Amino acid sequence: MKLLIYGDSFVNHNNYLDIQNKQYCWPEKVAKNLGLNYINNAVSGSSAEYSMYKFVKDIENERIDSDDLVIYVQTNGNRLYSSHFIHKEPNMSCSFTGLSKKEIKLGPRYYYFRENYDHLVWHYNSIEPKVNSLHHESFLHSIKNYAVNNPGVKILLLLLESMPEFGEMDHFGFLKNLPKNLYFPNLSLNSISRDEFVDDWNVGKWSRLIGYDPRLNHFSRPNLKTLVNLTTDTFKNGGVKDWTKDKFITKIFSRADTLEEYLDYCNRKLLWCYPNIVEAYKKFR
Repeated sequence: MKLLIYGDSFVNHNNYLDIQNKQYCWPEKVAKNLGLNYINNAVSGSSAEYSMYKFVKDIENERIDSDDLVIYVQTNGNRLYSSHFIHKEPNMSCSFTGLSKKEIKLGPRYYYFRENYDHLVWHYNSIEPKVNSLHHESFLHSIKNYAVNNPGVKILLLLLESMPEFGEMDHFGFLKNLPKNLYFPNLSLNSISRDEFVDDWNVGKWSRLIGYDPRLNHFSRPNLKTLVNLTTDTFKNGGVKDWTKDKFITKIFSRADTLEEYLDYCNRKLLWCYPNIVEAYKKFR
């Protein structure tokens, strides 16, 4: 028995932050609580298509045993998934829409965006939203069908965004007769993450200031602990009745545009303190 993890930055181990490998990302902490080895397939910035590709490859190669546990995060539906973003740079799938043309022109790591700029703009302007939402809905049904056919595998399925993001979702009865080994909380990860902010200070402003969201997996330490406890209990006892919004703390962060403000959050044990983030703040002194 082991734990397999699929998804994006909400469940990946971020080596940029955790350069000394002192803290686990929260799903890996779940594995430690359960006394299991884990395989983390999650990649920051990757697409839902990449996660499904990795999941299917593991099925094809019989890497998922009959008693394994799975944490699967379905990310949002506006990320790139051509061959390049599946096989070469899955971490860049979500970057294009958040960048200005000037940033793309000047950034060394954005070479692929520069070389294919007109094609990428055409792609985003040509997407039919309804078909795209059906495309992502089909992934949820695939996971449900896998759970039905593999009753010994326990799967925690989490959405990055709430179900309305996928359109009028339940066209084909996904929510009807969910198998007992498929745990599906009615709670999106991004709603928890967004509610940690008090005012207009948000993840976008924080990331633009220092280059990255300094919260491990985009959550405060208390909410990471809550995720670990809820997930551990779900795998031990089954069910998701305790996955409610009131379990998570809200309105934690107001501003953090100085090193002193960042360190204050660290000292109050709301954030892990990372050397990379400290150095990024020092540049603004």
